[in-house]
Amino acid sequence: MRDPSMADFFLRDSDGAPITCNVFCRSMGLGHTDPRCLAYYWNWFNASAVEFYLGEYLRPLVAQPGYDAVFFDGADEWMKQGVWARASNVPRGANASAALEVMVQVR
Repeated sequence: MRDPSMADFFLRDSDGAPITCNVFCRSMGLGHTDPRCLAYYWNWFNASAVEFYLGEYLRPLVAQPGYDAVFFDGADEWMKQGVWARASNVPRGANASAALEVMVQVR
């Protein structure tokens, strides 16, 4: 998450800072500034980020014995909160339909 070469793998605000998610803090009863709650929103509009996510996280996970499904908890949080709409590194003219489409393609 801190590798500069992967900066556009995550949604960024107008200052270039990662947009953080605190949904996990809420569900655990922790304050939104608690460092254990750090979560960035993946930029599903970025094809390189999608390939990295699938290749480095998802494929190794499902290749392990005993896995027959993956539960994407909170996978739509970036849409429900409208985070993609305030990100500076999404395609110009992106809309809710496009956001849903890229999320479905990843899943």
